[in-house]
Amino acid sequence: MKRLRIFINRNACFSREPNYFSNELRVFDWRSYPGYSFPQNLNGEKLIVLKMYESLFKELGDGLKSFQNLKIMRFSKCKFLTKIPDMSGLQTLEDLNIEYCNNLVEVHQSIGFLDKLVKLSIVNCHCLTRFPKSLKLRSLKHLRLSCCKRLEKFPEIDSEMKRLTFVSLEDMTAIEELPSSIGNLTSLEYLVINGCYKLSWHLLNSISQLQHPCGLSFSCWSHETQSPFIPSSIYIAFPDLESLSLSTRTQ
Repeated sequence: MKRLRIFINRNACFSREPNYFSNELRVFDWRSYPGYSFPQNLNGEKLIVLKMYESLFKELGDGLKSFQNLKIMRFSKCKFLTKIPDMSGLQTLEDLNIEYCNNLVEVHQSIGFLDKLVKLSIVNCHCLTRFPKSLKLRSLKHLRLSCCKRLEKFPEIDSEMKRLTFVSLEDMTAIEELPSSIGNLTSLEYLVINGCYKLSWHLLNSISQLQHPCGLSFSCWSHETQSPFIPSSIYIAFPDLESLSLSTRTQ
């Protein structure tokens, strides 16, 4: 199948990985890929969509270096995957989604400098400790970090990110504060923070750097030894706020 452009596998079982893939592939979508390494014989020069679910490989190796036209990449429930490598060559990437990769430890710094990236979502990667220290993503509109409970720092915002309108942090329980550079998110409209209990008590200092948020949503824990949020402080900081949602859980 030398002319094959779209390959989608949902339920077919392979005893081993194929030794050939078409050089014309635009879409490669495979659930339960049987190989213990990322397919190095996958020529990605024309590939636009790469999705892999419940696969066994531990590393991606150098397999992504030729994927110069890739726009969408998703890894889900690849429980042995430990590292997202250098992606500086993927300058067309628009959507990166990594979820339920429970042994993922590192996301390479290069992801913070992909100019075409529009959506970045990292969800339920419980072992993640190394993430880009700074973001300079000029096209980014949507950022979601959820249930990466060992990640201790939110990245610095290196320059003005004029297109980012939505940021969601959920159950990021090791993050204590947001950097002052969050003020560079000049177009941020909605900020959602749920279950980041270490962050809660320092939050007003951080978000006061934002300029014109339309909606804020916070769900946090209440500690007997610490004071809860004072909603009036938020109204003072953002008099033009259109939507505010606050909820407190007792820990």
